[in-house]
Amino acid sequence: MRGKKKLRGYSRVWKARHRADPGGKRDHPSPAGTRSGIPSGKRKAEAGFTLLEVLVSLAVLGLAVTVVMQLFSANLKNLFTSEGYVTATLEAQSLLRRWLEEDLSEGTRTGMSENGYRYRVVIREPLPERTENLPLKLWEVEVNVYWPQGPGEKAVSLKGMKMAEKRL
Repeated sequence: MRGKKKLRGYSRVWKARHRADPGGKRDHPSPAGTRSGIPSGKRKAEAGFTLLEVLVSLAVLGLAVTVVMQLFSANLKNLFTSEGYVTATLEAQSLLRRWLEEDLSEGTRTGMSENGYRYRVVIREPLPERTENLPLKLWEVEVNVYWPQGPGEKAVSLKGMKMAEKRL
């Protein structure tokens, strides 16, 4: 048995069948009632997918598509929110720069910007007792910018400081 190969599976059936019928013409039925030696039940089951397999795969595909769509929707919402914050921050920087360039006096100012943002500017002297003997005055300018988003209102706040000469 050293030189002979062991035959496995269908090749063993084929060899045995052709040895028994060398002319290739058979009058007897093949094993298990098939021509190829493969049981007919296995051949039909391996021919395609069952209805249950197709339905399960469609259900899994539907769940995957639903999850991906929810992720896209959440990302779009976050993108819209971040766009509002970026635009409002740029608006607040512009207002802060404008107020720091002017002569300041204590108080609160409100208004609407050219881009439709509502703002509030608070100007105050943060440490008057520390600067009373100095020729300079320290001003704190706080700019709050508000914009509507969704059911509520969002806000950005920036602060800046300015040293100015005291008026006598």
